[in-house]
Amino acid sequence: MEPKDGDVVVAALNGELTVKELRVRGQNGHRRVWLVAANDLYPPIEVCEGHELVVWGVVTHTIHRFRR
Repeated sequence: MEPKDGDVVVAALNGELTVKELRVRGQNGHRRVWLVAANDLYPPIEVCEGHELVVWGVVTHTIHRFRR
């Protein structure tokens, strides 16, 4: 799947794996990209020039049973 604005993605940012919401803003070739955590205690990460972002996949479903 091609990732788009608002998708939850599995990504590597500068070699570090993460699962975050992808936010894409801008137009006319001036695009800004952020990775946004579900937890508001963590600030959004802006993907700037020089950063390496590799999207491994788009999350489409989850199962909500966590280890106890």
